[in-house]
Formats: sequence, C-alpha cells, structure tokens
Amino acid sequence: MLMAPVMLITGAMSFEGTMQVEFWGHRGSETDGQVARAYGRPGHPAENTIAAFRQALDEGATGIELDVMCSRDLPEAGHKAGDVLVVTHSNDLSRHVFRADGTPDASHGFVADCPVAELKALRVGADRKGEIPTLNEVMQFLHAYRQETGRDITLNIELKDVKGTHYAEVERVKVGSLVAQALSEGPLPRDAVILSSFDVRDLVEVAKADPRLRLGMLFYGRDGQPAEPLYPAARERGDHLAFTPDNLRSVAAQLAAVGGKLTAVHPEMGDLSTEALRLAAEQGWAVNPWFLGEAPPSQRRSALREGLALARQAGVREMHLITNFPAALREVVGTLASSQENAAQGRQT
Repeated sequence: MLMAPVMLITGAMSFEGTMQVEFWGHRGSETDGQVARAYGRPGHPAENTIAAFRQALDEGATGIELDVMCSRDLPEAGHKAGDVLVVTHSNDLSRHVFRADGTPDASHGFVADCPVAELKALRVGADRKGEIPTLNEVMQFLHAYRQETGRDITLNIELKDVKGTHYAEVERVKVGSLVAQALSEGPLPRDAVILSSFDVRDLVEVAKADPRLRLGMLFYGRDGQPAEPLYPAARERGDHLAFTPDNLRSVAAQLAAVGGKLTAVHPEMGDLSTEALRLAAEQGWAVNPWFLGEAPPSQRRSALREGLALARQAGVREMHLITNFPAALREVVGTLASSQENAAQGRQT
C-alpha cells in the first residue's frame, strides 16, 4: 500500500517518515453498543454486521476486525466451512438479540446450539434490524468492496468459538481449522487476512491447517501487572498472555514448531512497553493495538501520544489501531502527527 498523506481518507499516516499508522474498525464502526454502551440509541448499526463493516470502510478504515465462532452446523452436513461459521462476539445470544422494548431476549440460547438458518432469522442491535452474517457473506462483501474501490482492505478474524461461555464444556469442532478451510474456499487473497486469538493453541491449529496464513497473537497485561481476566473462564485456562518479550518469543516458537509464522502482535494500547515493541520491530512483526472499553478518542490523547512515541522510538514500522471509532481516532492521531512534525521542524530551525 502506498504511503498516504496524513489526513487522506484512506486512513494511513506517517510519523516523521518512519512509522505507518492505519485504522481498523473494531466489529465495524460506531455501532450501537460502542457509541452509547446502552442499546437504546438509534442511528447506528449493530456490531459485527455488514452494515457496520461498510460504515467503517466508508469512513476510511483500511481493515475490519470481527469475531468468528461455530454454529451447530458442520461442513460434513453439506455446508462449506464459511457457511457454518458465524460472525458474532458472544456465544450467548442474549448479548445481541433484543425485544421490542430494548431489553435482552434470552430465549434463544447459545450460538453453538443453533443451526445457521435459525441464527439468520434473528435480528440484532438496537433497531432489531441487524442480521448475523456468516463468514462467507462477509468475505464476499469485502471482495466486492475491494473490487469496487480498488482499496487493499485487511480482514482481521478473531477466533472465538465457544470458550469462556456456558457452552465451553461441550466438545466442538475447533474453529481454527474451519476458518483455515473457509479461507481456502473463499475469494480473498491470503495476504488480505490475518487471524488472531488470545489462545496460542488456536493459532497453532491454524498453522497446522495452513502454515501460509498470517497470524497475530492477542496480548493483555504487562510484566509485573497481571490483567484482570476478560471473562471468568480465562483465569482457569491461563488466557491473556502479558505483552512481554518472553511471551512474544514463546508464541513465535510454538508457531514455528508446526511450520507457522507469527506475523503481528496485538497488545492492549495501555500495555505497550519499549522492550516488547523493540523485539517486535526487530522481528518485523506489525503492532496492532486494541483498546479495552474504548473511550472517545478525544479522551485518549495522552495514552495515544505515549503509545505512538514508544512504538516509533522502538523502531516499529507498521501499526494498525483496532478501534471502535476509526474516523474520529484518525483525526486525533492526525493532530498528534502534525504537532510532532511541527516540533521536529522547530528543532531543525
């Protein structure tokens, strides 16, 4: 991708010519739950829907991040892998399906219990108009969008499956191998997709299925500062590796042992450290930070300034910010880049 001027609509910008920064829409852009943290605010698409992904891309995001898990259907029943994988964040459907009065509807159970046809009949989001897409539907949408616009759009698939939910005790087909199969059957080139997970075992499974796929490890926590698990089961399973050089080396070694290769690291923005960033830069891994409980970008200037400065000083060449607000974050980061450029020019004079 060509380097773009700081405020070009494609979203790419550079810092003193050394680091390229782009913006990926987290489950879309400014979805109903992301905007208000209350599901009654109208005018925004439901997260992890094609409407939300289109909104993010139309606002200049250069990629989208989404969540994938298994439905009850299996490819062996006559479906393609991408047709039985659905795009949703939580196995608990009450997190996404609502009654007319805006209250959660707990009558539908879990994603892993439902065939795709039943999931497709549900309506999600504040306006109860959103539809849960399959992975194939999203890939077809992105393929058409790339062709229509000529833009290189990246798809970041976070592997969810049913771990960490009430259905976790049931033995399921592993989502990693199914996603690898779906990508081999789908229209997107391999270099347009990156698969990520908090659990290195998911990425090992993907690497076994197709070692050519790009892999990104999600990290949460810093050395000496253990992170509170994002869900209770994570504490028991040892999820959420801290963003440390030792953990980065361990993940890379586990993937290499099965023929895979670590492509990117995905730490929480507040967990960036010079040592881990320097190792990522040395290895050529992209750094793709995400934001826990993301506040509006205008309230994150200090953290953004610190994190971007650490990455640039560590020699990171490529960074993608995974955000609920790609357009607003691009504007804030653009002002930081301009301030940095002005300061550099002042030092030269």
